[in-house]
Amino acid sequence: MKDWTGNNKSIFTCNGASNHSDEERQIDDYYATEPKAVELLLEQETFSPYVWEIACGEGHISEVLKSHGYKVRSTDIVNRGYPDTEVRDFFDITRDEIKNEISRDIITNPPYKCFSDDTECYTKMGWKTYKQLNYNDEILSVNPKTLELEWSSINEIFHYEVNEDVYHFKKSHMDILCTKDHRMFAYNKDGIVYKDDDLILSQNIRTSHFIPRTGYSWNGNKEDYFILPAINGTSYNQPVYKDEIKIPMEYWLKFFGMWLADGYCRHTKNSQGNHRKTTGIKQKADNAEVIRQILSKLPFDYKEYEDKKQKNPCINFEIHNEQLWEYLKQFGKSSEKFIPREIKELDINLLNIFIDSYFNGDGSKYKSPVTKNIVGRIYRTISKHLAEDIQEILLKLGYLSHITTQEYTILSGEKTKLYTILYSPNSHYNKIFYPSAKKSVKHYNGGVWCVNLNKNGVFLLRRNGKEFISGNCAQSFIQHALDISSDGTKIAMFLKLTFLESKSRKELFKKYPFKTLYVSSSRLQCAKNGDFEKYSKGTGTAVAYGWYVWEKGFKGDPIIKWIN
Repeated sequence: MKDWTGNNKSIFTCNGASNHSDEERQIDDYYATEPKAVELLLEQETFSPYVWEIACGEGHISEVLKSHGYKVRSTDIVNRGYPDTEVRDFFDITRDEIKNEISRDIITNPPYKCFSDDTECYTKMGWKTYKQLNYNDEILSVNPKTLELEWSSINEIFHYEVNEDVYHFKKSHMDILCTKDHRMFAYNKDGIVYKDDDLILSQNIRTSHFIPRTGYSWNGNKEDYFILPAINGTSYNQPVYKDEIKIPMEYWLKFFGMWLADGYCRHTKNSQGNHRKTTGIKQKADNAEVIRQILSKLPFDYKEYEDKKQKNPCINFEIHNEQLWEYLKQFGKSSEKFIPREIKELDINLLNIFIDSYFNGDGSKYKSPVTKNIVGRIYRTISKHLAEDIQEILLKLGYLSHITTQEYTILSGEKTKLYTILYSPNSHYNKIFYPSAKKSVKHYNGGVWCVNLNKNGVFLLRRNGKEFISGNCAQSFIQHALDISSDGTKIAMFLKLTFLESKSRKELFKKYPFKTLYVSSSRLQCAKNGDFEKYSKGTGTAVAYGWYVWEKGFKGDPIIKWIN
């Protein structure tokens, strides 16, 4: 058989997770599976004369099987150019449908169906699209049973092109565009998220399913003090070292929240030419006492004066401290402000102190347009970074939120974007219901992506500013193949060795232990864009693969064998 070198139509992107990040990934990247992998499997295992390739793609696995004399049924959700393709959604095929058919073993490289390319996930570096992700990122994941939030590293990143019907779940607080067989995070009407220890497939979502809007938990850092960094500063234009200052964290968060909402840093010179570095907070007169209480707890002197230029009386509070100014200046102008990571990683008690102070400075209450009752809070800012930081903190405090944008004219007359963050702490609004899947079908021609995480089965995503929780790529194909197969059926899946990891996989392996794992002693190539020549020159994947072979009904301990 002629060695295959790939072509520009190959689609096995489910194996496209390289730990190399020195190249920029393109939107149309694909990864092709080396036929040698199938040849090595067939040297070790004998299958029934009739084999089923359930995600045949362009027929690369099917063709190797045929060359060895197997009768192959080749199915896929769409026809990707292989002449023998039977267009079938594998998840629509039931055990009853195939029970009277010829007994077939299954050999495949399972696809991973995912979200549209305009869907973002949340990392420690903020919201990122597929193209911006790399393997050094950590993604905010959710334990689906406890709703506890945890940072998780990335095992795999998947991306490929589809041209098929997808589901669009869209409501005022929801906007999800995903493939039909994606694993969804959803509670049913009885408040149960799991069914047979797996998430719910998107095709099985009904109007009664919902995502909790509240109830998420966060185990953050308990810090007693904020340390204002030391600086090499000046005093009367003379250099002087200023040691770090310890400030009780509670007092610092109250100040920083208020300053971030309505504060500024200003650098001027006085009449003698001395530098004057000012940190200020401007507030309405009726909120002045709150500011005084906060500033009285800090180790800085302050002054206040009334701004009579304003239509409504305002009080300016100013601190002339170089050390404080040097720290706060990094947060920039209003459009550049953000919340530092060390604050966002604090525990919920401290986060509540911060967010309440920020709300006092720059928040308002949201009333229902129908009942006129207060049902939520609103935060507004012209800083996109700050809006997203607020969104992260709100989730850690237990609340899903969403961001809207609108055009805004600042005092200079320049137009910019105003970001509005809305959430509801009201228990009467603690569920976001999915619309009916049957009414949400749309055709999609474009890229889809997902990740496989080191821990937890679901993670935080956003589309068009609306947060949601959903499942990552996992074992749905394997689970369904095992469920519909009869005892004695062999199922061989070409997967990464990292598939052994995670709690959800542990549960799968307890229920359906695989019989044998064949690990290649040398790395099998899954070349980006089918360029095997390039990858054979030392730039190949750092990811290890193996063949996982199940035999339905097997109850023993798995065996690991090395091939090649």
